[in-house]
Amino acid sequence: MGIDKTVERPNCSICNSKGILLYQDLSDKLFGVEGEWNLFKCTNKNCSTIWLNPAPIEQEIYKAYQ
Repeated sequence: MGIDKTVERPNCSICNSKGILLYQDLSDKLFGVEGEWNLFKCTNKNCSTIWLNPAPIEQEIYKAYQ
């Protein structure tokens, strides 16, 4: 079962700084969730958070762990 709904998250959810593309078109080898994923990294040197962009919406995230 794949994630059907995603949302763009261009900014860090921790400090709201802009994100830069770190890795593109990754596949989920751990849980086997369908689709391709991009990882972004926060440009704030004091933060450096890494996140999915686009990210699954909250109501869909459970599908990644079934």
